[in-house]
Amino acid sequence: MTTAIKLSILALYYRIFETAPFRKAVIITSTFAMCWFISTALVSAMACLPAQKFWEPSLPGHCVNFNVFTLANGILELFIDLAIVLLPIQMILGLQLSRRNQFILCFVFSLAGL
Repeated sequence: MTTAIKLSILALYYRIFETAPFRKAVIITSTFAMCWFISTALVSAMACLPAQKFWEPSLPGHCVNFNVFTLANGILELFIDLAIVLLPIQMILGLQLSRRNQFILCFVFSLAGL
């Protein structure tokens, strides 16, 4: 669900800012977010092998260390979120606007971080 929100924000950035380097950065960030989503979904789906071990820990098999998985997932999600929030800042600061208007625009785009 949150990946869809991230991708929609990145699609908005892609439409608003038309410079080639910025669009390339948006595509790279989108690709990374999608790959991370897919890998997280796969790890979650196959957290325990066999799957019954999740409900019956006494069965032979192997489960993912959920503490490490959750920590790694949180760190990478935070990294992606920060990249999305910081991505348009350089473009906004390059606009020919007053410092006040640049600050207001940066604030509005930073609301995506909430």
